[in-house]
Amino acid sequence: MKCHDSRHKLPYLALSTLIFSTATGMLTGTCVDVARGMNFTFGGALLQKQGLVTGRYLAGARTGLMMMQAR
Repeated sequence: MKCHDSRHKLPYLALSTLIFSTATGMLTGTCVDVARGMNFTFGGALLQKQGLVTGRYLAGARTGLMMMQAR
């Protein structure tokens, strides 16, 4: 499921919550796909040496992998 536009922005997602632990590097959160009216939950870990966050998401009955990286 592609949620980003050509500039790799997330124009259709509205972040509801984001909880990040500086002690462990773990994060969890929820967001809403405003175009589809679907709620997402996600969780993952910051991989500091690689400079990215990777984890999983759950949207209704769909699950998948996610990755966030600074450009």
